[in-house]
Amino acid sequence: LAVYFSIFYFLFYASGWTGTQIPYDALGLELTSDYNSKSTLFGVKTAFQFGGYLLQIAVSTILSVYLASDVLARVRIESIIYAAIGLFALSFVVFGVRERPLPPKTAQTIPFIPALRRMLKNG
Repeated sequence: LAVYFSIFYFLFYASGWTGTQIPYDALGLELTSDYNSKSTLFGVKTAFQFGGYLLQIAVSTILSVYLASDVLARVRIESIIYAAIGLFALSFVVFGVRERPLPPKTAQTIPFIPALRRMLKNG
Protein backbone atom coordinates (compact mmCIF):
# COMPACT_ATOMS: atom_id res chain seq x y z
CA LEU A 1 0.00 0.00 0.00
CA ALA A 2 2.85 2.40 0.80
CA VAL A 3 4.49 1.75 -2.58
CA TYR A 4 1.16 2.24 -4.38
CA PHE A 5 0.55 5.50 -2.51
CA SER A 6 4.09 6.75 -3.17
CA ILE A 7 3.90 6.08 -6.89
CA PHE A 8 0.52 7.74 -7.40
CA TYR A 9 1.35 10.62 -5.08
CA PHE A 10 4.50 11.32 -7.10
CA LEU A 11 2.66 10.99 -10.44
CA PHE A 12 -0.08 13.35 -9.27
CA TYR A 13 2.33 16.08 -8.26
CA ALA A 14 4.71 15.51 -11.16
CA SER A 15 2.08 15.60 -13.87
CA GLY A 16 -1.38 16.67 -12.73
CA TRP A 17 -0.47 19.36 -10.23
CA THR A 18 2.33 20.85 -12.31
CA GLY A 19 0.30 20.72 -15.50
CA THR A 20 -2.55 22.70 -13.98
CA GLN A 21 -1.07 24.91 -11.26
CA ILE A 22 1.76 26.50 -13.27
CA PRO A 23 -0.51 27.77 -16.07
CA TYR A 24 -3.13 28.77 -13.49
CA ASP A 25 -0.62 30.90 -11.59
CA ALA A 26 1.01 32.24 -14.77
CA LEU A 27 -2.31 33.43 -16.17
CA GLY A 28 -2.46 36.31 -13.71
CA LEU A 29 0.93 37.53 -14.88
CA GLU A 30 -0.29 37.57 -18.48
CA LEU A 31 -3.53 39.43 -17.77
CA THR A 32 -1.94 42.70 -16.69
CA SER A 33 1.46 44.33 -16.54
CA ASP A 34 0.60 46.83 -13.77
CA TYR A 35 1.95 45.87 -10.34
CA ASN A 36 -1.10 47.08 -8.41
CA SER A 37 -3.48 45.24 -10.74
CA LYS A 38 -1.46 42.04 -10.36
CA SER A 39 -1.53 42.38 -6.58
CA THR A 40 -5.28 42.92 -6.60
CA LEU A 41 -5.83 40.03 -9.00
CA PHE A 42 -3.81 37.56 -6.95
CA GLY A 43 -5.38 38.85 -3.73
CA VAL A 44 -8.89 38.24 -5.08
CA LYS A 45 -7.84 34.82 -6.42
CA THR A 46 -6.44 33.84 -3.03
CA ALA A 47 -9.52 35.16 -1.19
CA PHE A 48 -11.81 33.04 -3.36
CA GLN A 49 -9.50 30.04 -2.97
CA PHE A 50 -9.56 30.19 0.83
CA GLY A 51 -13.25 31.05 0.79
CA GLY A 52 -13.81 27.81 -1.09
CA TYR A 53 -11.81 25.89 1.50
CA LEU A 54 -13.86 27.39 4.32
CA LEU A 55 -17.13 26.80 2.47
CA GLN A 56 -16.32 23.12 2.04
CA ILE A 57 -15.48 22.76 5.73
CA ALA A 58 -18.63 24.63 6.80
CA VAL A 59 -20.95 22.63 4.52
CA SER A 60 -19.42 19.32 5.62
CA THR A 61 -19.66 20.27 9.29
CA ILE A 62 -23.26 21.45 9.07
CA LEU A 63 -24.36 18.37 7.16
CA SER A 64 -22.48 16.11 9.56
CA VAL A 65 -24.42 17.59 12.46
CA TYR A 66 -27.84 17.22 10.83
CA LEU A 67 -27.24 13.99 8.88
CA ALA A 68 -24.80 12.15 11.13
CA SER A 69 -26.20 8.70 10.47
CA ASP A 70 -26.91 9.00 6.72
CA VAL A 71 -23.57 9.37 4.96
CA LEU A 72 -25.04 8.74 1.50
CA ALA A 73 -27.53 11.61 1.85
CA ARG A 74 -24.78 13.87 3.15
CA VAL A 75 -22.56 13.16 0.14
CA ARG A 76 -25.51 13.56 -2.23
CA ILE A 77 -26.45 16.98 -0.79
CA GLU A 78 -22.83 18.15 -0.83
CA SER A 79 -22.52 17.09 -4.46
CA ILE A 80 -25.65 19.03 -5.40
CA ILE A 81 -24.42 22.13 -3.55
CA TYR A 82 -20.97 22.04 -5.18
CA ALA A 83 -22.43 21.35 -8.63
CA ALA A 84 -24.74 24.36 -8.28
CA ILE A 85 -21.83 26.58 -7.21
CA GLY A 86 -19.73 25.27 -10.10
CA LEU A 87 -22.50 25.90 -12.64
CA PHE A 88 -22.99 29.42 -11.28
CA ALA A 89 -19.26 30.14 -11.54
CA LEU A 90 -19.07 28.69 -15.05
CA SER A 91 -22.07 30.69 -16.24
CA PHE A 92 -20.53 33.84 -14.76
CA VAL A 93 -17.31 33.22 -16.68
CA VAL A 94 -19.11 32.41 -19.93
CA PHE A 95 -21.65 35.23 -19.85
CA GLY A 96 -20.06 37.83 -17.55
CA VAL A 97 -16.48 38.12 -18.75
CA ARG A 98 -15.96 40.17 -21.89
CA GLU A 99 -13.01 39.88 -24.24
CA ARG A 100 -10.72 42.86 -24.56
CA PRO A 101 -10.73 44.36 -28.06
CA LEU A 102 -7.69 43.61 -30.14
CA PRO A 103 -5.17 46.43 -30.41
CA PRO A 104 -4.99 48.16 -33.77
CA LYS A 105 -2.64 46.51 -36.21
CA THR A 106 0.44 48.73 -36.58
CA ALA A 107 3.12 46.44 -38.00
CA GLN A 108 3.11 45.57 -41.67
CA THR A 109 2.76 41.94 -42.69
CA ILE A 110 5.92 40.26 -43.95
CA PRO A 111 5.48 37.64 -46.68
CA PHE A 112 6.10 34.03 -45.66
CA ILE A 113 9.38 33.31 -47.50
CA PRO A 114 11.23 36.48 -46.34
CA ALA A 115 9.94 35.90 -42.81
CA LEU A 116 11.22 32.32 -42.90
CA ARG A 117 14.64 33.52 -44.13
CA ARG A 118 14.83 36.08 -41.32
CA MET A 119 13.87 33.44 -38.78
CA LEU A 120 16.52 30.98 -39.98
CA LYS A 121 19.23 33.68 -39.96
CA ASN A 122 18.31 34.61 -36.39
CA GLY A 123 19.43 31.48 -34.69
